[in-house]
Parts: sequence; C-alpha cells; structure tokens
Amino acid sequence: MTEKMPHSAAGQMLGYLYQCEWALVELAQRWFKDAEAALRMEMLDDIDLLHGSVPVELVQSKHHGGQGEIGSTSADLWRSINSWCDALEILGNAPLPLLRLVTTQQVAAGSLLEKLRADPQTRDVAAALAALEELAGDAEGPKTTRPWRERFLRCTPVVREALVGQIVVDDLAPRVSEVDSKLREVIGVWKTDQGQSQEILEELKGWWWGVSKEMLDRSNPSRRATVSAEELRTKIDYVMSKYAQTSLPISDRLERLTEDEVARYQDRVFVAQLQLLKLGRRSIRFHLGEYHHAWTHRSRWLRVPNITSSQVNRHERTHGGRRRVDHVDGLRGGRLGPAR
Repeated sequence: MTEKMPHSAAGQMLGYLYQCEWALVELAQRWFKDAEAALRMEMLDDIDLLHGSVPVELVQSKHHGGQGEIGSTSADLWRSINSWCDALEILGNAPLPLLRLVTTQQVAAGSLLEKLRADPQTRDVAAALAALEELAGDAEGPKTTRPWRERFLRCTPVVREALVGQIVVDDLAPRVSEVDSKLREVIGVWKTDQGQSQEILEELKGWWWGVSKEMLDRSNPSRRATVSAEELRTKIDYVMSKYAQTSLPISDRLERLTEDEVARYQDRVFVAQLQLLKLGRRSIRFHLGEYHHAWTHRSRWLRVPNITSSQVNRHERTHGGRRRVDHVDGLRGGRLGPAR
C-alpha cells in the first residue's frame, strides 16, 4: 500500500522530527563559541538558544519536502513574525534576541527576504520594514496570513522596527535527510572514520531524543528545562572515545536475560562452579548477565565488517577484556563457544 492516506500528518510529523534534529545541530555549533550556551524547545519559539538563562536567539524551523521558494507573502514568514510578536511581549523590556527563520526553501529572487539575509552586502532592514508594513496593510492579501499581518501592525512603529532589525532568514537549510551530514561536519565525524560514523551518530542522537523528550514533557513537574552545550560536548567526547582506534564500541546497558536464555546456560561448567561456591540464585543470575553481556559484545564486534578478530583480541589484552570474556574464545558470528 503506497497511497497517501487522506488525513495523513506525515509532513507535520517530519517537521517536528526536523525541529528536534536541527536543535542538536544548533547547540553543537555553539559549544566552542560560548561556554555558557544552552538550548530549550517550545518555550518562546521552536528553539531557544540561551547564554546562561538569557535568550539570545529564537529559531523558527521550517521543513519542506520539495525545494520550493519562500516569498514575502509566505505563511511561513508571517506565522514566524506572529510568533515573535508573542515572544517579544513575554520578554517585555529585556534585550531583543536574534530572530532566525531557518527554512529548507530558497528565498525567491527579488523578494524582500533577500534584504533580511545575514549577508551585509544585501541586508537592508529599512527597505524590508517598509515592504513588510505595506504587505501587512494590504486588504487584498492572503486570508490565511491576515490575522498575523494585523498583529504585526498592532505593534508600535518602534517595536516593528526593532523586531524586523533582529530578523535573519537562513534559507536552503539542510533537509531532514541531510541533517546527519551536517552533524558529522559540526562534530568532526567523517564517513571515513573507521566506518563507524553512523554508529557514533546513532548513539548521540539516541541520547538526544531522550533529552528532547525530557524537555518537552510538560506533564512532568521535575522535567529538565534546558540542555547545555557543555553537557553535549561531554557526551560527544564520551561517545567518540568509545570508537577510538584503541577502543571498540561498548554498550553501557546490560541486556536483561530472558528465562529461556538463563536455561541455556544451566549445563555450563562455570555455572556449576558458581553453585559449588554456594552462591544464591540472584548472584548466579547476575554473573550470567555479565557473561552474556561480554558474549553479546564480542559477537557484535565480529559481525561489524571493519572490526577484525585481531582487533577484538588486542582490545581484550589492552583493556582487561579477558576478565569478562575468558569463557568465550570460541565465539564466532553469534555462536556460543565452549566454556572453560
């Protein structure tokens, strides 16, 4: 079945996924620029970038499946302006943050949005303000954007000028399918890095999705409010160190054994030895978990195309791996080897 359902929300869902992944890129780009950089989501804007606890950038992220163009009458533009009007009202007399519209579309040639790019050679805030005010007052303008245009006009001239002066349009942003490549570039992981860049990204993004859920779960009174660039940098360093030349990837999570898996080990010599030591059922099960954890890792390593058995053996000699895998010399390709 390949037809699109009439009420499909796939595009909206992809937009939310893009927002979360792009937030990771935004924070990763700041760790080396600002030691106090932090990020939160769905507070003042899609993405709030902070210096300590002070908002310094508000980011609207707009993802589109097709190339397309964004112009001066675009709903994306006026919806963003409406959102920023709300945010500025909340901020009150606080300094205005930078207001960035990050879109996968391209600014239409000749559009006033060309005057709101970051490029100082084309940026012209005064001209953009005049054009926006004219469009906002156009009674024949699109009905969809009318409430947002009216909201903009209700702001005082001073506020409108200040707001437009802070707007920066970042067009042609990477699409959701291209975010991994951008993230590799930002954190310094390349496809040629031992063929493990995808594993690094998957582990990092797995952590990030957990952090995002904690920030977005409004029902949790003790939820986290922000994530700092320092915390992200520490996580990146930790994940990448696990894939260094002298290391092999190790999962911190011990696999929970099923009853069938426990039963498979009952006739092993080392289980009998543990029983002779008068260890209880709980202790024996714990040691079985340690054994199974070591076996699982060795099996995974040997199934990765660019990890050889000699690398596994070198890792064990270097890192004391024999303490946990001394019963699994016979493991190859996921098979249980003979216990000693």
